[in-house]
Amino acid sequence: MVKNPSFRYFTVLSLLFWLSFLCTGCGLWSRNSMRIGEYVVSGEEYEFFYDMQKARASGDFYAEYGIDVSKGERGWQTPNEEGLTAEEYANELTREAIVRYVSVRSLAEERGIPVWEGFEALQQRAAELNEAGTGPTGYGMTRWTEESLFLYLYQDLENQLLRYMAENEFDFTEDQLREAYGRMDITGVAMRGDLQATVDICYCFNPGETDSILLEDALDAVYEAWRRGEDIADVREGLNLQILTKTQVSTKDVGRDDMFTQTLLTELFSHEKGDIFRGEFAGLPSVCRVREIERQGGDFESSKDLVRNYLIREQYEKAVEQRMQNLEEL
Repeated sequence: MVKNPSFRYFTVLSLLFWLSFLCTGCGLWSRNSMRIGEYVVSGEEYEFFYDMQKARASGDFYAEYGIDVSKGERGWQTPNEEGLTAEEYANELTREAIVRYVSVRSLAEERGIPVWEGFEALQQRAAELNEAGTGPTGYGMTRWTEESLFLYLYQDLENQLLRYMAENEFDFTEDQLREAYGRMDITGVAMRGDLQATVDICYCFNPGETDSILLEDALDAVYEAWRRGEDIADVREGLNLQILTKTQVSTKDVGRDDMFTQTLLTELFSHEKGDIFRGEFAGLPSVCRVREIERQGGDFESSKDLVRNYLIREQYEKAVEQRMQNLEEL
């Protein structure tokens, strides 16, 4: 499972550290107010953030450990193999989210970007909007909730802060852009440019119901025949194989739902005319022969804006993470 890179995953040791630091004789810190820098988080605001993190904590625990906490509170106390419960994990996610929120607020305030007063002001604003009848319409929403208003305002605040820092604080030399280009995934969709190719392809359209050993033998035979420059009109029956010859594929024409062609095109960026290769594309075992191939873009000069945006986002995240670290050390 790929986890959101905006949040760090804490080890049991870090969990114990924070609990020992933040627990009091009256109970867990999550039930009391807390201070992060100059910002005071009330118990009610903490619970607001906690409620927003519970769904993620539940999903992570089920996906990673098979622990289903969605059917009752008891599951929230079931420890994973490291001894961490879903409730403890949700508390860690909550603190991380709050510290990031306070960090973004403080960075924005330092740059003269207006922010709302705090949680009570957010509650009051949501009530005023609903009373005035200016709640959102569409998408199934008929009124502002505290959560929907917060997410709207917070995203707008991050966008304003990112834009301000990009225009006033981030300036990159040609060497920095080239260095970033070199370490970016240049085979990724955003960097690779456009590609069109003419290919022959033999693929198994139903591998789940095909004898895997016989299928491997058949694909090996196709691969070797194409290496010898031979054409193949048909293949062994009963193996769910299909051969397409002189098929046109292009990044400009591929459908959003055509995962087979999308993954094939991604592989084609690392091949040249005459190449023959095997692989699984969207789970379908295949052999491909490249008859013609043409690329456009995907070089440094045509990617400068993408590289610059990448560096802006990277530097922005570093600034936020540094502020988070500073606040946690106070």
